[in-house]
Amino acid sequence: MGHDAGADDVVICELEALDLRLEPGRWAFEDEYGARIARHWDAACRANPALFNGRVLMMTRCSLAGGRLEGGLVEASFAAFLAWRDWGFPDAGVVNCFGSAAILSADGALLYGEMAPHTANAGLVYPPGGSLEPCDADARGRVDMARAIARELGEETGLEAREARDEGFVAVREGPRLSVAQRLRFPMSAAGLVSRIGEHLDAEAEPELARIVSVAALTADEAGRMPAYARLLASALAI
Repeated sequence: MGHDAGADDVVICELEALDLRLEPGRWAFEDEYGARIARHWDAACRANPALFNGRVLMMTRCSLAGGRLEGGLVEASFAAFLAWRDWGFPDAGVVNCFGSAAILSADGALLYGEMAPHTANAGLVYPPGGSLEPCDADARGRVDMARAIARELGEETGLEAREARDEGFVAVREGPRLSVAQRLRFPMSAAGLVSRIGEHLDAEAEPELARIVSVAALTADEAGRMPAYARLLASALAI
């Protein structure tokens, strides 16, 4: 039932406009496979007790064309998302749309994070960011991607998006994954950013990131742990 991304599934484009909306209704996949999802979640928690079954937004309607992204999202459990991911994306009509912070230094480096061992993506290397959540939607249901990215950036790195120059959004769609990356150019060197983020990680009891790294300085092993969308994003940013 899975879906593997091929060449025709990859889209990379500059975004000039985003219109994302939280819509009423439930995710049919979660309702149909509720009991199986619960069993999968129990097994996942036995393997990693640090997992938390929060609420996320899944994109059930997506249009990406002409520099414009439009989409409708519904609320779902993280357990359902994890099952969908681990089972090979069986609901092909749904897209995992998430925000990514493309941290750019004053001296031209792109920084990615290595996920900590207690996370669901332990060891993977990609931009700080994460799933959209219900709190990212306003009272009218409009989902604010920039706010979501700023939230994740602060939680994971201690950086504030307002410190950086906003250089626009880039969309990277790779099969069922859609990363909306915001270029954030900080007025600090790569070494200064790595040091500052490292201090934040050291102060956290359970940081989401094990460390922050410059993409240009990755070892072959570290580069091999980048998801496809993260490699595509780095290529699009000419890093």
